[in-house]
Amino acid sequence: IKLVHAIDDLIDCFHAGDKHQVDRIITCSHCLETGRIPQTTFTYEELTLAFIGGKKHVTCGVIHVPLVDLAPDIVMKHLAILSDVVLSDKLGEGGFGIVYKGTWK
Repeated sequence: IKLVHAIDDLIDCFHAGDKHQVDRIITCSHCLETGRIPQTTFTYEELTLAFIGGKKHVTCGVIHVPLVDLAPDIVMKHLAILSDVVLSDKLGEGGFGIVYKGTWK
């Protein structure tokens, strides 16, 4: 039991105040292309919130920069549309959902 308490104390100290949190910063693609200094940056959280809010771009000065150029993983434009996939056998399931075998039309 003492060992469990010691481990709990270490974990609490490590995560105290989230001082070890890392922010992911994305440099504006427009700034990179044009060599603009200073370069505008966006946080990953800022881009995620913009996408959730229905925006398709963010603003760098007066330029509208498409979210897909900054963070294609958030926009998920590269993913197949579900209506283009024919599902067949169930392969398995777990904590994140059910996995099916599928064929992309």
